[in-house]
Amino acid sequence: QAVLAAACSGKLTEDWREENQISNNLKPVKLSEVATLKLGKMLDKAKNQGTLTPYLRNINVRWFAFDVTDIKEIRVSEDERKNLAIRKGDVMICEGGEPGRCAIWEGIDDFYVYQKTVYRLRPSEKILPEWVCYCLKNGADSGTLSELFTGTTIKHLTSVAFKEFQLLLPSLEEQKEIVRRVEKMFEKIDRMEQEYQKAAKLCDRLEQATLAKAFRGELVPQDPDDEPASVLLEQVKSQRSKGKKGK
Repeated sequence: QAVLAAACSGKLTEDWREENQISNNLKPVKLSEVATLKLGKMLDKAKNQGTLTPYLRNINVRWFAFDVTDIKEIRVSEDERKNLAIRKGDVMICEGGEPGRCAIWEGIDDFYVYQKTVYRLRPSEKILPEWVCYCLKNGADSGTLSELFTGTTIKHLTSVAFKEFQLLLPSLEEQKEIVRRVEKMFEKIDRMEQEYQKAAKLCDRLEQATLAKAFRGELVPQDPDDEPASVLLEQVKSQRSKGKKGK
């Protein structure tokens, strides 16, 4: 969250702008100014006609990735296939459930279509799809995106409201530098997480081994004159029995 907040505010590349003598006059733009947005197809078995075609649902779109282990099919006409085709570089965004959750499609072109619970955002030449995803994730984390939601129990992101979502628009060169830095930092964070998990497992094993040694009497030197544990346990039982009788 800290990395994306710095990236989306322009702080992450302040030094880059200084080195390249670029003024820090980034201004917000509406998403509708730099990308086209289209909602998917309504599911209606009675009306849907055409060829069975695999389609993406809300559940298939995760943050920055897709889960295509459970893909359904829907009948679509040839015109619908053309209008709702998904291509490399398209940003698929959830309309409901967790509105704004998104990922960049890197799969086969024109093979999948998508349901009405998902938007297809096609960036213009002014903006990178990665930049769109970073800004949406930062908006979701900061709460600014939720200001556009409708509904009380089930949240939705209408196309009218979504087009009003604002983000900074650095130059393409700076966007590429931001993507490079963010990916590098994410890789470092992933490595740190992996090292932490390894350390946590080692600590667990160390703690278990230490306790085992303690119960075996191997943690500290033993006095041969000490009474055996069985005698100590009998004394504890005796004291408990006396206590109960006293009550």
